[in-house]
Amino acid sequence: MRFFRYKREETFGAYNFGQYQIYVCMLSNTKGELSKGITVLPSDSIIEFPFPLSETSALRLSSYLASVGNGEIPQNHKIKGCLANFFTAAYFKFSKIKEGMLKGRISLGLFGGARTAWVTVKPSSVLACSQSINKLYGASNA
Repeated sequence: MRFFRYKREETFGAYNFGQYQIYVCMLSNTKGELSKGITVLPSDSIIEFPFPLSETSALRLSSYLASVGNGEIPQNHKIKGCLANFFTAAYFKFSKIKEGMLKGRISLGLFGGARTAWVTVKPSSVLACSQSINKLYGASNA
């Protein structure tokens, strides 16, 4: 059973972001058409939140993750949803590096509500996720 109109098909990378698992993948819609994007799976759920991404949106997310992984802590990044995923949104906010780990929070919004988890992530995981997004979209690793 699908909760969203998109579901994960082929996975190119899976990354542990604390309470969330991020998958860089191909997504299929209810018509079987494929799109590139990511899914976010909370650790206490079986429902993955799909985010089909345009090349521009994907490269912005990749750039944000690369800067965070390199120790530059920008304010935040938001992935906006669309009707196809019920206007779900993901908010990434990293605030500091402590003991070699990135500290921050990730929020998933759905129908006006949100679930937030404080996360601790290795910078190498964030950089690997960024590189995987670049590879999926055919961009050079910056």
